Amino acid sequence: MPQTIPLSGHCVLQATSPDELQQAYRSINTPISVTPADRSQPFACIINAVDLGPLQLAAHWAQADLVASTESVEDSYALTVPLAAGGEITHGHTRVPVIAGVSGSLSSPGFGVTSRLPSGHIALEIVARRATLDEALTALTGLKARSTVRFAPAIALADGPGGALARLMAFIAAEVDHDAALLSARHVTTRYAELLLFNMLSHLPHSHSQQLRDIHFAEAPYVRRALEYIEAHAAEDVTLAQIAQASGIGVRALQLGFRKARGCSPMEFLRARRLEMARVRLLAGAASVTEVAYACNFWHLGRFSASYRDRYGEHPTETLRRRGRGAHLS
Repeated sequence: MPQTIPLSGHCVLQATSPDELQQAYRSINTPISVTPADRSQPFACIINAVDLGPLQLAAHWAQADLVASTESVEDSYALTVPLAAGGEITHGHTRVPVIAGVSGSLSSPGFGVTSRLPSGHIALEIVARRATLDEALTALTGLKARSTVRFAPAIALADGPGGALARLMAFIAAEVDHDAALLSARHVTTRYAELLLFNMLSHLPHSHSQQLRDIHFAEAPYVRRALEYIEAHAAEDVTLAQIAQASGIGVRALQLGFRKARGCSPMEFLRARRLEMARVRLLAGAASVTEVAYACNFWHLGRFSASYRDRYGEHPTETLRRRGRGAHLS
């Protein structure tokens, strides 16, 4: 075993056989097949993982050359950043080399995934559910995703946005290793999750990249200023007049320009943003629905519950209960 595996204080699995590893994944509804290159050699695998609000950050290590595959991943994304020993990950029919400091892999729903990994490999991984990516895309565009977001499977890590994401993942893992109390600060972990999600969607190529570019170039500067103000003050008591003042244009002109750019009024967008904030907090394991509603500036609990159900198809209490049941490894 190597001396250092990231997130070492948060082990969720220590397997000593392929069967044990397969059983662990089967229990979380992610069936995989694990085949070691040489069954006569010792087998060991460690997975460490922590929740960052709606995301999971995990670290993997294995003592064995192995092939791990699943027929189809339908509900999650996995961004894999190798730290040692490299390997290869195939998405459908696309093979992606994973080489420390050079290239990583990003799997999307709808494809089978096969990982061929050498003994001694270590990797950091972000895991996000499809609903989480959809909600982040809605937060960025103001529009619901019409189809599954599918990323380009190969990620360059030497520089650019892929390198920045890899460094951010390593930084967060190091911070957790330094002080595990960070995980109890929900406002911190939620911000980390948003930063990771928004960077993935804004800077890595995917099937909805053009939609993001079109919105950016079509929006008038005053609309972008209004969006920035809403994002910074969504949890506060915000009026339409304050948003207009921050945007540098009159209320009526702002309403017209905002509706043209985003298909809704500034106040409708603000309410949607607050609902997204509430969902992130509920998925992060908040203490109560009331706590979340008040923190996101919803002071009428009945209206909050109804608006939340209309947007997400479930009551806030259901989200909170589901979060309590929903542990996953990858």
